[in-house]
Amino acid sequence: IDFGELATYDIQELTVYLKNGSASDINITGIFITDSTHFEILASNLNEINTLTSGGVDSFKIQFKPPLLDERVFNPKLVIRTAELEEKQVPIFAHLLTGTPIEGYVSGVLKKENSPYIVEGDLEIPLDKNLFIEPGVHLKFHGMFGITVPPSCQFRAIGSPNDSIRFSAVYPETGWRGIKIYRSNDNDTLAYCVIQDVNITKAIFRPFSGAFSSEYSSSVITDCRFHRNRGRVISCFGFYNDYDLYTKIS
Repeated sequence: IDFGELATYDIQELTVYLKNGSASDINITGIFITDSTHFEILASNLNEINTLTSGGVDSFKIQFKPPLLDERVFNPKLVIRTAELEEKQVPIFAHLLTGTPIEGYVSGVLKKENSPYIVEGDLEIPLDKNLFIEPGVHLKFHGMFGITVPPSCQFRAIGSPNDSIRFSAVYPETGWRGIKIYRSNDNDTLAYCVIQDVNITKAIFRPFSGAFSSEYSSSVITDCRFHRNRGRVISCFGFYNDYDLYTKIS
């Protein structure tokens, strides 16, 4: 029974079907879940599912009530007891990704009070807009997604020595695609940031991509940590005569 990965606090429900494939009727004496705090069986007819006839099918719903806490995996058991058979235990799986879901076009300010942000799709700043990230914000990429800063935009992720900004993947083995800045405004800045889990080893990505990629742009990277990334880390690209375009790294 798999609730999958949940990125919000919304209550979720799944329908469970019981089928008797034996040649005899089965008398059910009890159905319960080992974690009754976060999971509940919803069935007005549950007490009526006493006998499951041969070849018969019955159903009920299980409701998952996620708590407001840090990311974790829930793995209780659905226990079914009958008079004729041994007790059956069916695993239940739910992966709670607590935080603020985010994807698509994004601008303005990503605030620490809404962190962590669960990135469910590629992020891109709309043309002529800006994106600023406050110290202490954590972006967790739930798949091979990235951040694109197109022309005439500005991207500033400026943390502090005691409150860095973090970019990571929900699943490090999968990774995410990194940050790409292309012909944007001056002074795009990464300061006191941690960038990890980027995976650009696949051939589908352009050869000058990196965990941080700056193309024809003036960018500043200072006091940042890049670690546990696969592929090129920092990539700067531009015409040889673009003397006013440069990337500072310190």
